[in-house]
Amino acid sequence: MGEQDIAFLCPRDFALEMESGTRLSLFPMGPVRGTVADGVAWTFRNKDFAPMAQIGTSNRATGGVVRMQFDADAMLVILPHRMLEPAFMALGGSTDAPDT
Repeated sequence: MGEQDIAFLCPRDFALEMESGTRLSLFPMGPVRGTVADGVAWTFRNKDFAPMAQIGTSNRATGGVVRMQFDADAMLVILPHRMLEPAFMALGGSTDAPDT
């Protein structure tokens, strides 16, 4: 997490509500195939990615739910910092305080 961006390892199936035009960058940390990409300007269905070959940076949301599926746990997602809480919640996080 930085001042401008957040980055996290994308689960194999990930969905997040995003406003149209929101920057969404992808970077493969190993060989990975994108099998579904809905809600993004540049789709990548059945596309192979690898760090020293095809990478997938510089995409953007088209509005609504962005849904991505990958065949391996190897894709980094980079989003604007303002997407921290929604991304955390989509990853299964909770903002509830722990019981004491």
